[in-house]
Amino acid sequence: MNKIILAWLLLCIFAIAEKVENETFVITTTGQEKKITDSSIAIGKIEGEEIETVRPAHPSEVTNRISGVIINNLGGESHFTSIRNNLSTGANYLFLENGVPTRSTGYFNHNALREINVPQASAIEVIRGPGSALYGSDAMHGVINVLSGEIPEEQLLKIGAEYGTTEWYRHLITYGDRLNKEHAFRFDLNQTFSEGWRDYSDYTRHSFVGQWLWTPSADFEMKTVASYNFVDQSSVSGLSKEDWKHDPRENYYQIPGRDVESFRLSAKMTKYLNDESEINFTPYFRQSYTDGLIPSWKLSPWSSAGEIRDSGFQSYGALMNYTKNFAKWDSLLVVGFDFDYSPGEYEVEETFVDREFSDGRVFFVDYSRTGNMIYDFESSYTSYSPYVHFETSPHEKLRLDFGLRFDYAEFEIDQELNDPDAISDDTVSFDQLSPKFGFIYDYAEKHQLYGSYRRGFRAPSVGSLFAAPASEKSVDLEPTTIDSFDLGLRGQLTDKLFYNLTAYYMEKKDDIITYRDPDNPDRDFASNNGETSHKGIELALMYEITDELDLKISSSWSEHKYEEWDLGRSAYFGAPEGTELEGNELERAPKYYQTYILDYHPQWMKGGSIELEVINMGSYYTNSQNDDKYKGYELVNIRAQYPITDKLNVYGRFINILDRHNTSYTSSSSTTPYRPGEPQSMYLGFEYSF
Repeated sequence: MNKIILAWLLLCIFAIAEKVENETFVITTTGQEKKITDSSIAIGKIEGEEIETVRPAHPSEVTNRISGVIINNLGGESHFTSIRNNLSTGANYLFLENGVPTRSTGYFNHNALREINVPQASAIEVIRGPGSALYGSDAMHGVINVLSGEIPEEQLLKIGAEYGTTEWYRHLITYGDRLNKEHAFRFDLNQTFSEGWRDYSDYTRHSFVGQWLWTPSADFEMKTVASYNFVDQSSVSGLSKEDWKHDPRENYYQIPGRDVESFRLSAKMTKYLNDESEINFTPYFRQSYTDGLIPSWKLSPWSSAGEIRDSGFQSYGALMNYTKNFAKWDSLLVVGFDFDYSPGEYEVEETFVDREFSDGRVFFVDYSRTGNMIYDFESSYTSYSPYVHFETSPHEKLRLDFGLRFDYAEFEIDQELNDPDAISDDTVSFDQLSPKFGFIYDYAEKHQLYGSYRRGFRAPSVGSLFAAPASEKSVDLEPTTIDSFDLGLRGQLTDKLFYNLTAYYMEKKDDIITYRDPDNPDRDFASNNGETSHKGIELALMYEITDELDLKISSSWSEHKYEEWDLGRSAYFGAPEGTELEGNELERAPKYYQTYILDYHPQWMKGGSIELEVINMGSYYTNSQNDDKYKGYELVNIRAQYPITDKLNVYGRFINILDRHNTSYTSSSSTTPYRPGEPQSMYLGFEYSF
């Protein structure tokens, strides 16, 4: 099967192709706007016009249009992410809003896109694999940068509302204007309410993004962005195979959900020294708190014990860089320095969980706090990160880039827990050197060969370091590193045929393995003993069939393996002593993922369009033992929009129109392995511009 997929991918490159083309500009690689064809890094972009067409109810509906990107839907806007990796909760990705990381190192959250207002963004850029020298910890398997809506040059006021058959309501409001030569602004408001298509799965979102642009002179500008997000998310369970097949609306978790509140404020100041050089300085403040999180993996049918977690952080930091262009060999130099100081808190309290038993099933219906603290500490993270990025073209057909980043970081803990086993007040420090190299070679007119080597890393999380009272060695954990090698082809076969094909191989070392003491299951241990490999092919294609019909294809094939991963006797229930996963494939790692989009935009629709989307996800192992598989799924979606007048636009989305039974992921859990995917659903809405 793998050979068939690979042959199909290679064949497609000579048949059709994606518009990675000369007019697409990105800023995530260097912080400066540049053509995507000037980047040696594998990067994809979703423009604001496409985001408005998709009008995503969940971020996955738009991000998964980029080849190699899989984000699933866990309910509300919760998600796992898979970019050159398996679907997981691991801190393998760096999430940015306008180039500023949304979270502090050590406080990664796999639901990070939930804290960003995606539907009103102007663009989404995704680096696949480690980022450039501009990015430090967590930028290992990918970097996702969401750009806020563009500030208009004239008055912009539009309101929108939509309703979905899954008891979904959303209101979107945008207002912006240029007040005078010096000042312009934009405000975006997103209010979403959903009862959820499953029982006890209600969800509420309030998001606000405010932007102010100040240009007092021709050589200076300052752009200030304030972003606030509040999410009230219910808990949603997986299901047994029987319930998944016959009653997918069921939900075993009927306990209250979590509240997530985040606020970010940044001000990017740019001083243009001359036509060739500039200085950028971006101070920022951010905070994020999660209250009332009851970890689902701590709920057991055989025990009434549970946990409730309250955690959060504040950050005070700055991004600084100096950029200069040189006429000699069309060279570019970026020298930068990042600083971050993030104090945070982490509390875990033991709870008593009320359970109800019915027809062999266990429902978790309520909980009560016990006052017994399992973890209770404050921590602070401080990092200093200088970097340099240099590009040059010693030959008209060849462009080279070099990058080097050094990260020094410290974690400090102030222990509040009166427990002799708890880690006492301590300081843990790390340093990491990350080299980068890339090239672009124009081997023929409108065709490029490109490649790169990049090292990425991830510092241990606050939880791994300090939330392990039984493990004295947790403070000795080192960063996880990854070495990534890319080689790609991209270009334009005709005026209407575009392609981008990338092959990659990555090795991740010193990954953190957390396991139980087989003689005392209540004691957790962590060590840097994991090693995995990741390889695959990513293909992006676009074919302009006619002036009124476009075909876009994004496809990826991958294989992710455990190279070294010894879990001992506690690897899984009944495992023999010394269990190793070496040679096994990572669980929840789809072999392939393909999206086909046929966009019909005839003249008679006066700017409207009808879009057919087909999604095909391949099989994957559901557990690390590789003895059980989920076969994958095929889904069909239809979207349409039509302008009634110049000011009024109506639209509709028809999700899973064939009502295919599917799961957003299937795990190795013995009791709740199936997480149901969204059934056939319809969303209708309008947008009015004044």
